[in-house]
Amino acid sequence: MKKVLIVILMVLTVAGVGFGCFYLYKTFIVKDNYKPGQPVPSASKVDSIKGYNYTLYDDSTELYKDLYYELKEILEKENIDEAKYAEVISKMFVTDFYTLSTKVTNQDVGGLEFIYSKNKDNFKLKASDTLYKYIESNVYGDRKQKLPEVVEFVSCTSKVDGYNYNDKDTGLKIFDTKSYVVNVTWKYKEDLGYQTKATIRLVHEDNVLSIVSVS
Repeated sequence: MKKVLIVILMVLTVAGVGFGCFYLYKTFIVKDNYKPGQPVPSASKVDSIKGYNYTLYDDSTELYKDLYYELKEILEKENIDEAKYAEVISKMFVTDFYTLSTKVTNQDVGGLEFIYSKNKDNFKLKASDTLYKYIESNVYGDRKQKLPEVVEFVSCTSKVDGYNYNDKDTGLKIFDTKSYVVNVTWKYKEDLGYQTKATIRLVHEDNVLSIVSVS
Protein backbone atom coordinates (compact mmCIF):
# COMPACT_ATOMS: atom_id res chain seq x y z
CA MET A 1 0.00 0.00 0.00
CA LYS A 2 2.85 2.38 0.90
CA LYS A 3 4.53 1.70 -2.45
CA VAL A 4 1.29 2.56 -4.28
CA LEU A 5 0.98 5.85 -2.37
CA ILE A 6 4.61 6.70 -3.10
CA VAL A 7 4.07 6.06 -6.82
CA ILE A 8 0.91 8.21 -6.84
CA LEU A 9 2.72 11.06 -5.06
CA MET A 10 5.60 10.86 -7.53
CA VAL A 11 3.21 10.99 -10.49
CA LEU A 12 1.36 14.00 -9.04
CA THR A 13 4.65 15.76 -8.31
CA VAL A 14 5.96 15.20 -11.83
CA ALA A 15 2.63 16.33 -13.30
CA GLY A 16 2.67 19.48 -11.15
CA VAL A 17 6.21 20.36 -12.16
CA GLY A 18 5.39 19.68 -15.80
CA PHE A 19 2.33 21.95 -15.68
CA GLY A 20 4.32 24.69 -14.00
CA CYS A 21 7.04 24.53 -16.64
CA PHE A 22 4.46 24.58 -19.42
CA TYR A 23 2.77 27.66 -17.92
CA LEU A 24 6.09 29.51 -17.62
CA TYR A 25 6.97 28.53 -21.18
CA LYS A 26 3.67 29.78 -22.57
CA THR A 27 3.61 32.93 -20.47
CA PHE A 28 7.19 34.13 -20.78
CA ILE A 29 9.35 32.23 -23.27
CA VAL A 30 6.80 32.06 -26.11
CA LYS A 31 5.95 35.75 -25.81
CA ASP A 32 9.59 36.82 -25.48
CA ASN A 33 10.51 34.83 -28.58
CA TYR A 34 7.48 35.94 -30.56
CA LYS A 35 8.21 37.09 -34.11
CA PRO A 36 5.85 38.85 -36.56
CA GLY A 37 4.30 36.39 -39.00
CA GLN A 38 3.36 33.93 -36.26
CA PRO A 39 -0.09 33.92 -34.62
CA VAL A 40 -0.12 36.39 -31.72
CA PRO A 41 -0.16 34.48 -28.38
CA SER A 42 -3.43 34.64 -26.45
CA ALA A 43 -3.54 36.93 -23.43
CA SER A 44 -3.04 35.22 -20.07
CA LYS A 45 -4.97 35.97 -16.90
CA VAL A 46 -2.81 37.73 -14.30
CA ASP A 47 -5.24 38.56 -11.49
CA SER A 48 -8.91 38.82 -10.56
CA ILE A 49 -10.87 40.61 -7.83
CA LYS A 50 -12.72 38.28 -5.49
CA GLY A 51 -16.49 38.75 -5.58
CA TYR A 52 -16.36 40.75 -8.84
CA ASN A 53 -15.99 39.89 -12.51
CA TYR A 54 -12.95 42.10 -12.98
CA THR A 55 -9.91 40.39 -14.49
CA LEU A 56 -6.44 41.61 -15.41
CA TYR A 57 -4.60 40.16 -18.42
CA ASP A 58 -0.92 40.37 -19.28
CA ASP A 59 -1.48 42.31 -22.51
CA SER A 60 -3.02 45.29 -20.67
CA THR A 61 -1.25 48.65 -20.85
CA GLU A 62 0.69 49.97 -17.86
CA LEU A 63 -1.98 52.60 -17.23
CA TYR A 64 -4.71 49.96 -17.16
CA LYS A 65 -2.70 47.78 -14.77
CA ASP A 66 -2.24 50.70 -12.38
CA LEU A 67 -5.97 51.47 -12.46
CA TYR A 68 -6.84 47.81 -11.92
CA TYR A 69 -4.82 47.58 -8.72
CA GLU A 70 -6.27 50.90 -7.58
CA LEU A 71 -9.74 49.43 -8.12
CA LYS A 72 -8.80 46.26 -6.26
CA GLU A 73 -7.70 48.29 -3.27
CA ILE A 74 -10.99 50.21 -3.28
CA LEU A 75 -13.16 47.09 -3.49
CA GLU A 76 -11.27 45.18 -0.81
CA LYS A 77 -12.05 47.79 1.82
CA GLU A 78 -14.89 47.15 4.28
CA ASN A 79 -16.55 50.45 3.36
CA ILE A 80 -16.36 51.08 -0.37
CA ASP A 81 -16.05 54.66 -1.58
CA GLU A 82 -18.59 54.47 -4.40
CA ALA A 83 -17.67 57.82 -5.94
CA LYS A 84 -14.06 56.70 -6.23
CA TYR A 85 -15.24 53.30 -7.50
CA ALA A 86 -17.29 54.99 -10.24
CA GLU A 87 -14.38 57.21 -11.27
CA VAL A 88 -11.82 54.40 -11.47
CA ILE A 89 -14.24 52.17 -13.38
CA SER A 90 -14.81 55.00 -15.86
CA LYS A 91 -11.06 55.47 -16.32
CA MET A 92 -10.56 51.73 -16.83
CA PHE A 93 -13.31 51.68 -19.42
CA VAL A 94 -11.82 54.63 -21.29
CA THR A 95 -8.32 53.12 -21.16
CA ASP A 96 -9.46 49.77 -22.52
CA PHE A 97 -12.10 50.96 -24.98
CA TYR A 98 -10.17 53.82 -26.59
CA THR A 99 -6.79 52.06 -26.64
CA LEU A 100 -7.06 50.39 -30.02
CA SER A 101 -3.36 49.53 -30.41
CA THR A 102 -3.71 46.42 -28.22
CA LYS A 103 -6.69 45.01 -30.10
CA VAL A 104 -6.05 42.03 -32.36
CA THR A 105 -9.16 42.46 -34.57
CA ASN A 106 -12.08 44.86 -34.84
CA GLN A 107 -14.20 42.38 -32.88
CA ASP A 108 -11.91 42.68 -29.86
CA VAL A 109 -13.96 45.46 -28.26
CA GLY A 110 -12.49 46.80 -25.02
CA GLY A 111 -14.30 47.70 -21.81
CA LEU A 112 -17.19 45.26 -22.19
CA GLU A 113 -16.86 43.96 -18.62
CA PHE A 114 -17.92 47.41 -17.38
CA ILE A 115 -21.05 47.66 -19.54
CA TYR A 116 -24.54 46.99 -18.13
CA SER A 117 -25.23 43.28 -18.74
CA LYS A 118 -28.30 43.70 -20.95
CA ASN A 119 -26.57 46.31 -23.10
CA LYS A 120 -23.33 44.43 -23.86
CA ASP A 121 -24.40 42.92 -27.20
CA ASN A 122 -25.74 46.20 -28.58
CA PHE A 123 -22.73 48.11 -27.32
CA LYS A 124 -20.31 45.69 -28.98
CA LEU A 125 -22.27 45.76 -32.24
CA LYS A 126 -22.29 49.55 -32.31
CA ALA A 127 -18.57 49.78 -31.46
CA SER A 128 -17.67 47.25 -34.18
CA ASP A 129 -19.54 49.37 -36.70
CA THR A 130 -18.07 52.72 -35.61
CA LEU A 131 -14.82 53.26 -33.65
CA TYR A 132 -13.56 49.70 -34.20
CA LYS A 133 -14.75 49.32 -37.79
CA TYR A 134 -11.47 50.15 -39.53
CA ILE A 135 -9.04 48.37 -37.21
CA GLU A 136 -6.83 46.13 -39.33
CA SER A 137 -6.26 42.56 -38.18
CA ASN A 138 -3.11 41.88 -36.19
CA VAL A 139 -3.55 38.13 -35.87
CA TYR A 140 -0.01 37.56 -37.18
CA GLY A 141 1.58 40.59 -35.52
CA ASP A 142 2.34 42.37 -38.78
CA ARG A 143 -0.06 45.32 -38.58
CA LYS A 144 1.43 48.65 -39.75
CA GLN A 145 -1.62 50.77 -38.91
CA LYS A 146 -1.20 53.57 -36.34
CA LEU A 147 -3.72 53.21 -33.52
CA PRO A 148 -4.27 55.18 -30.30
CA GLU A 149 -3.19 54.31 -26.75
CA VAL A 150 -4.61 56.17 -23.75
CA VAL A 151 -1.72 57.08 -21.43
CA GLU A 152 -2.91 59.85 -19.12
CA PHE A 153 -6.03 61.38 -17.57
CA VAL A 154 -6.36 65.14 -17.46
CA SER A 155 -9.46 65.32 -15.26
CA CYS A 156 -12.14 63.10 -13.73
CA THR A 157 -15.13 64.33 -11.73
CA SER A 158 -18.31 62.61 -10.58
CA LYS A 159 -21.72 63.40 -9.14
CA VAL A 160 -24.75 61.43 -7.94
CA ASP A 161 -27.89 61.73 -10.04
CA GLY A 162 -31.21 59.92 -10.43
CA TYR A 163 -31.71 57.75 -13.50
CA ASN A 164 -34.93 56.37 -14.94
CA TYR A 165 -34.87 54.48 -18.25
CA ASN A 166 -37.81 52.70 -19.86
CA ASP A 167 -37.55 51.24 -23.37
CA LYS A 168 -41.03 50.19 -24.47
CA ASP A 169 -39.69 48.36 -27.54
CA THR A 170 -37.33 46.07 -25.63
CA GLY A 171 -39.01 46.16 -22.25
CA LEU A 172 -35.74 47.18 -20.59
CA LYS A 173 -36.26 49.23 -17.43
CA ILE A 174 -33.50 50.75 -15.33
CA PHE A 175 -34.20 52.84 -12.24
CA ASP A 176 -31.52 54.09 -9.87
CA THR A 177 -31.88 57.06 -7.51
CA LYS A 178 -28.12 57.07 -6.88
CA SER A 179 -26.55 56.56 -10.27
CA TYR A 180 -23.22 58.23 -11.04
CA VAL A 181 -22.33 60.65 -13.79
CA VAL A 182 -18.59 60.81 -14.47
CA ASN A 183 -16.95 63.41 -16.69
CA VAL A 184 -13.47 62.43 -17.83
CA THR A 185 -10.81 63.79 -20.20
CA TRP A 186 -7.65 62.04 -21.31
CA LYS A 187 -4.55 62.09 -23.52
CA TYR A 188 -3.04 59.62 -25.95
CA LYS A 189 0.52 58.48 -26.49
CA GLU A 190 0.23 60.15 -29.89
CA ASP A 191 -2.52 62.53 -30.98
CA LEU A 192 -4.23 60.83 -33.92
CA GLY A 193 -7.46 62.82 -33.73
CA TYR A 194 -9.50 60.47 -31.55
CA GLN A 195 -12.04 61.43 -28.87
CA THR A 196 -10.51 62.91 -25.69
CA LYS A 197 -13.48 63.44 -23.37
CA ALA A 198 -16.69 61.69 -22.39
CA THR A 199 -19.61 61.70 -19.97
CA ILE A 200 -20.22 58.25 -18.53
CA ARG A 201 -23.35 57.14 -16.66
CA LEU A 202 -23.16 54.24 -14.19
CA VAL A 203 -25.94 52.47 -12.29
CA HIS A 204 -26.05 49.82 -9.59
CA GLU A 205 -26.39 46.28 -10.92
CA ASP A 206 -26.30 43.69 -8.14
CA ASN A 207 -23.05 44.45 -6.27
CA VAL A 208 -21.33 46.36 -9.07
CA LEU A 209 -21.52 49.68 -10.87
CA SER A 210 -22.24 49.22 -14.57
CA ILE A 211 -22.06 51.68 -17.45
CA VAL A 212 -25.35 52.38 -19.23
CA SER A 213 -24.28 55.24 -21.48
CA VAL A 214 -21.20 56.96 -22.88
CA SER A 215 -21.42 60.29 -24.66
